[in-house]
Amino acid sequence: MSELQIILKSRPEEKKKILITIGEKLSKSRKSSRKKLEGIAKKLNFSLEMLKDIEAGNISKFPPTIHITGFLRAFAEKVSCDISLELEQLIQQESSIMK
Repeated sequence: MSELQIILKSRPEEKKKILITIGEKLSKSRKSSRKKLEGIAKKLNFSLEMLKDIEAGNISKFPPTIHITGFLRAFAEKVSCDISLELEQLIQQESSIMK
């Protein structure tokens, strides 16, 4: 089972709240640093739609082969945003399900 499938399958309401928080933080950081989604998409080689979905906290449309935490880290790095606490929450919940 892929990382994305596990995230979406387990505790969907808790995960949705975490993903919405991540999206809000990324959006706020991006806007405060005056960066445009188009530029970030080009630099990271991600689609503009995927970045919009991340900022909206919606990863349900992503292909199951995507390593979502790496994707989120790359976006966060480009906008100088610390999402480590939220990612840790996702990973902890994922780990407890894998056991």
